[in-house]
Amino acid sequence: MSEINIQNQIDGLNTKMDLLLEYVNEQRLKSETIEDLIADFSIIGKDMYDSTVEELEIQQIEIEPAELSHLGIIFLRNIKTFITLMNTMESAVDLMKEVGPIANEVIIDVSKKLGEFEDKGYFDTARDLMGTMDNAVRVYSSIDSNNIPEYNLWKTFKEMNSPEMKKSLGFMMTFMKEFSKTTFNK
Repeated sequence: MSEINIQNQIDGLNTKMDLLLEYVNEQRLKSETIEDLIADFSIIGKDMYDSTVEELEIQQIEIEPAELSHLGIIFLRNIKTFITLMNTMESAVDLMKEVGPIANEVIIDVSKKLGEFEDKGYFDTARDLMGTMDNAVRVYSSIDSNNIPEYNLWKTFKEMNSPEMKKSLGFMMTFMKEFSKTTFNK
């Protein structure tokens, strides 16, 4: 029995040794992988550094290492401010996402209402009114206020008999009648 017991112990030791060798092999593979990764990062970092230096030379930009470390310190000192800024920007983007559809609806509604006004002729009326106001302003500005003749009653009656005055008086009377109908007959 002692031979079987020794054999069992040897088999147990072999199993443990196999596990230990497997673990050592895994650690070696991980170590090689890490070394390969570090080597790759080293190559990439060197290429990035060389490209950056070359681009800075092309752009004629000189950077002092002390300025870079100062910038890093300022950045680290103001991390809370940058986090607040980023949170604010995220909130603004969220707000724009929510306000965007509402603004679109408002624009569509305003466009529809302007279309209704156009169909009802409000813009044509406004154009006619603007044309009339433009004519009135033009006439007013063409009158020389220093050279206005004086009218007595007789001259006024004589002028009222002219075709221009008859037309103007007719317009005023028609306007006042129509205005009176729409304003006071409601």
